[in-house]
Amino acid sequence: MTKWQVWGWCGLAVAAVTLQGCAAFRGEKLPKVDATQLEVTQGSNKLKVFARWTSDALVDPVPDKALQAGAELSKKSFEDAIAASHCCTFVDQEAQADLLVDGIRYIKTDKLTAAPVLLTGLTLYLIPSWETTPFKVSVRVQKGMDMRVYELEDSVTTIQWLPFILAMPFADPLTVSSAVESNVYQILVLKMKADGLLSQGPR
Repeated sequence: MTKWQVWGWCGLAVAAVTLQGCAAFRGEKLPKVDATQLEVTQGSNKLKVFARWTSDALVDPVPDKALQAGAELSKKSFEDAIAASHCCTFVDQEAQADLLVDGIRYIKTDKLTAAPVLLTGLTLYLIPSWETTPFKVSVRVQKGMDMRVYELEDSVTTIQWLPFILAMPFADPLTVSSAVESNVYQILVLKMKADGLLSQGPR
């Protein structure tokens, strides 16, 4: 092996370790929402919302800390989507609310993906591996006698492979996952708006 070949392989190894050929792609199961679609003209008299979020395992058992983190993330994502609609304020007590929201976020852990990911790392990303993360929620919304149930699901597939060093700036896993996360809850709010749950009216 020549000196230049050695330097080439060393450079490839450094790039693999430092840059990590990793890119994420949306599942495209749900349409993308423009935040302006969420807006509701409500005036100063906004609806009061009480929201309760929990997490549950989709397949394999999930650690309690992960379930708690998932519930907190759902709460924040939903509150951000509601805030974009300018329709409502949140209250701490169910009795004060015009709108009751009970949501479950399903979390998936797949032990079978650990071995392929390890193999990818050991081969400096020359052998690819991938994992699909679902974003699934089940939500019950009640306003007076009107109750609706929404089931929403999308996904992100993360692929680890050396050539994706070039794709990473355009398909960064954290950025893509955050966008899909936000979109799921924006779709939820959009559906609630279409069903008349975000408009003013008696409980």
